[in-house]
Amino acid sequence: MVTHTFFSCIFSLLALSAKSQNCTSDDPRYENQISVNPDLSFYWTIDDVAKTLDGRLHYSAGEAWLAVGWSADPEGSMIGSEVVLGLPNSNEVSKRVLESYTVQGVKEANQQTLTGTSIVASNGETDMTFVKSLDEPGEIVIDATGINTLVFAVGSSGTLGFHSLFFIENVNLASCESSTVHTDSMNPDAVRIHAILMICAWAYLLPSGIAVAIFKEQIGPRWFYIHQSLQFVAVLMMIIAISIIVNELNRVGLDHMNMNPTTFGIHTILGVEALTAAGVQVVCGVCRPHKSELGKSPTPARKLFDLVHPSMGHLSVILAFFAVLSGIEHAYDFSYIGQKEKYIVALLVPLSLFFLSNVVWTIWSVLKKRGAVTTTGALVSMYVLAILLAVAMNGP
Repeated sequence: MVTHTFFSCIFSLLALSAKSQNCTSDDPRYENQISVNPDLSFYWTIDDVAKTLDGRLHYSAGEAWLAVGWSADPEGSMIGSEVVLGLPNSNEVSKRVLESYTVQGVKEANQQTLTGTSIVASNGETDMTFVKSLDEPGEIVIDATGINTLVFAVGSSGTLGFHSLFFIENVNLASCESSTVHTDSMNPDAVRIHAILMICAWAYLLPSGIAVAIFKEQIGPRWFYIHQSLQFVAVLMMIIAISIIVNELNRVGLDHMNMNPTTFGIHTILGVEALTAAGVQVVCGVCRPHKSELGKSPTPARKLFDLVHPSMGHLSVILAFFAVLSGIEHAYDFSYIGQKEKYIVALLVPLSLFFLSNVVWTIWSVLKKRGAVTTTGALVSMYVLAILLAVAMNGP
């Protein structure tokens, strides 16, 4: 723990340490230049008379949308930042305000006062130019002689989507001295693995474990060991999935307990609730009271267990369904996944069959007690309903 803290501090100091750059520009049209990374350079000239910044952002490693802007937060929060965004596919350069981390949260600014704009993507490179006033009403003021928190982003295509590169730097526009605040984006593979593990745990393993408990009379004495094994593997998958995503969020400096609905708060809230319900299930399973001897009435503790344990099991799956669904939507909005439909189908089909079988089993159990249905008839009915559900979900 001490070693981890020591190295974390060292890395933080290195990341935030000031770095002095040569302000000399290799483009004669601009007085100053900094290299954000080896492929991304920002050029600028301050016009003291016109009170403007003449800027250029050049990306040498691809044809993609570009953005450079200003954050009012020295720690580099994206939310509330004001950026100049260039979209090569629509040949558009405009001022935008970042209201959330999603594409939908990139809103056009009320004042579109940029001049000298251009965005060109060709021969594997992208170049954007603009002229912006230093001080505009209601906007973040650009400090021509002091430190500004600059936001840089590069997309993966010419159409606006989640950034493939992202940097936040505190830059002194007069001296070019800068310090890195944030330099990374989340790894899409980590997000996909997190999603797949959660879908496997919540849509396949846990419902299967519950189904084993429901059909225990048909399965026989081994049902408990099968039930326990399925739940154990599901919980293990959840722990791995959570560890992966928390580690990735910590790596890029994001709060994994962020409850703000404009980011991924709804997913976090539902996820915590589902995991809490699952945790109650584990505790109930470990501390379960013994069944009463044959012919004796169950104890109050056993009655409570028989009520709480199955109820919390179904509740946790319902909460998890909405948690995973919101996570899929967020991952799609952030461009971590390209096609959300296959994830939704992988989630929806097994859970639909699970809850349908629960409904049919409940109805059958009631009718059987009344002598109105046979076991064979119930199983045939479940099979037919499963076919009808599959047909309905796949469409005509």
